[in-house]
Amino acid sequence: MSATPSSSCLARWARVSWLHLPYTATFLVGPTAEDVDNKEGINTTAEGLGSLGATSAQSVKNVPLRQVITSFAGLRAHEIGGDFVIGEAEDAEGFFNAAGIESPGLSSAPAIGEMVATQVAEKLGLEKNPSFNGHRKGHPQSGNPFYRRKK
Repeated sequence: MSATPSSSCLARWARVSWLHLPYTATFLVGPTAEDVDNKEGINTTAEGLGSLGATSAQSVKNVPLRQVITSFAGLRAHEIGGDFVIGEAEDAEGFFNAAGIESPGLSSAPAIGEMVATQVAEKLGLEKNPSFNGHRKGHPQSGNPFYRRKK
């Protein structure tokens, strides 16, 4: 089964950098989402970090990129047809795909998660847990100055 996002009119190679401030007030910045020819390449670059700094500065001033303690690289698997591949694989019973997720993948993630969870639950004959509490308390770092919008 394959699903197409309703925002398929977005540019195929749209790139989004994001800034995330988890509970510890450390930063997660990225990705650069650069396509590379070397499929064995796992290196990060100063140029990529600089690009992230410039992009994140549009939202938050003075992101401390000189204090980077680690950086990561990975490869994106592009689906040949350019579509999301979501659902149980036809040739591998019990294996559920969530592949080829590109733009608008971040926006689509909650719906994809619900869709796959429903499919897995149906496959396994599971029922919803009536005592599950899906509500969270407020964010403890809400007073963090990095949450303020750039003026």
